[in-house]
Formats: sequence, C-alpha cells, structure tokens
Amino acid sequence: MIVVMIEIKKTHGYRGMSSYRASQVKQAGHDRERQFTERLGLPPPIAGTDKNDAVLRNGESISLKGGTRLQYQSLSPTSVKLDIIDAGERMRACASLFQNCTRENKESLKRALQPIMRELKDYLRSKGNQANFVRQMLSLNKNGSHVDYLGIKELGSQVYHIFSMDDVVDVVVSHTEVENSKARSYKQMDDQKVIFRGDKGNIMELEVRKPSLSTRGTSFLCLGDKNKMLELLIENIDSSIVSRDDERIKVIAYGSAISALTL
Repeated sequence: MIVVMIEIKKTHGYRGMSSYRASQVKQAGHDRERQFTERLGLPPPIAGTDKNDAVLRNGESISLKGGTRLQYQSLSPTSVKLDIIDAGERMRACASLFQNCTRENKESLKRALQPIMRELKDYLRSKGNQANFVRQMLSLNKNGSHVDYLGIKELGSQVYHIFSMDDVVDVVVSHTEVENSKARSYKQMDDQKVIFRGDKGNIMELEVRKPSLSTRGTSFLCLGDKNKMLELLIENIDSSIVSRDDERIKVIAYGSAISALTL
C-alpha cells in the first residue's frame, strides 16, 4: 500500500462561485485533461462538458478531478440527465422550487425544501438506491453511458491516483452514512442538504444552487471535497501499484484498476 501525504484544507460550507471563478475552474479542468493525455501519449481530451474527459488505449474512459472542491454534477431543472437518473424527479423538484426565488420568499422556499430533502435522504438510505445514485453522480453521461475510471490529481504536482468506478462506488456506499444537514447557526435551517458522511467528514453533498448576483438560474449540485474522497479511497482499497513514473507524470493505480488499466 502506498501512503500519500494529502494537503488538507478546512472548508466552511460551499456558497457557489462567481461566473468568473467558474470560468477559471473550467479552464483549469481543460488544462488538466490536456496535460494528462499529452504526457501519456493518449488521444486529445474529449471536447465538451460531460463526464468523459479522456479515452485510454483500450477505449475505456476516465473522469479527471483536480480541484480542492469537486463538482460531480450540476443539473438544471431542464437537464436531460434528470430523466435517466433514478432520483431525477426528486432532484428536479428540489431545483425547480427556487426558480422564482426572491429575497422575500427565500425563507419560505427553504422550508418547503426540507420535506423533499428528507424524502431524498430516505430514498438513498436503501443500499441499492445509494449505489446506483453514487454511480450516476460520479460517472453518468448524457447519453446514458458511464465512465470507467475516476482519476484524482494531487494539488501542485502531476501525480494521478486512478480508481475503477466500481471500486469507488463500493467504497463510498460501504463507508458513508446518508444524512440530512443540520443548521450550524440561528440563520440556517435543518434539512437543506443530503450528505454522504464518512468517518473524516462529508464525502459528497447534495444541495440546490439558488439564484444570486453571481449565478443565474437554479440547479441541483453534487459536490465533494477532493482530499476527503481521496483519503477514503486510499484507506479502503488494499492494493496499489505505480503504473507510470517519469519526469512528466506519475500514475498510481488501485484495486481492480491495477489489472484493467491500459495507459
């Protein structure tokens, strides 16, 4: 087992981002995909914004993540993905609730959100539902196909940790509990999110992005902390091997990715 030192940054909730910051994050993702494919001699990155970021030599696909705060899915109420996600109608109900949000009605809408988020939590507490949902959030494309691998890049270096999506789903389902959020101050309300909580904190968070001065429209988000996800996967997948290590890039494969990964 390879032990990796991971930089941990304390986060105090996720409040969305400005359109400028979103553009920066998107460009950083494109740069990461280009560097990954160039340094491994793979075909150029897949154009577009779906989950497939690159194709490996055997035709399998990989989703690459590198920011500190990960966005697994961002789905508007009209997203076609909501039609094929098992919990899609529940997610659409959450996001649609805030389409006409104003300062005056925001609090009443947040109260209306509570029973929907509790219902979503109850639905996801079923292990079968939870596994399907995690797979869909991490790997579902608009055409209904799924990404084969999750790649997580270390901050500030060309080191990638590669996991099969099957292993990722198994670990998240086996080592998290599904809960609703609790208010942390008198200005907040309970049950505004659904959280996949592990021993060291929140692994995935489901919430609604509400309209603001910096974001137009509303969407349903699946977010996560990169370091916590990476720690969870490394600690609970026993085997690992360095698949590539040169001056350009280092790739570490884990679990079933060791025998299946074709770079």
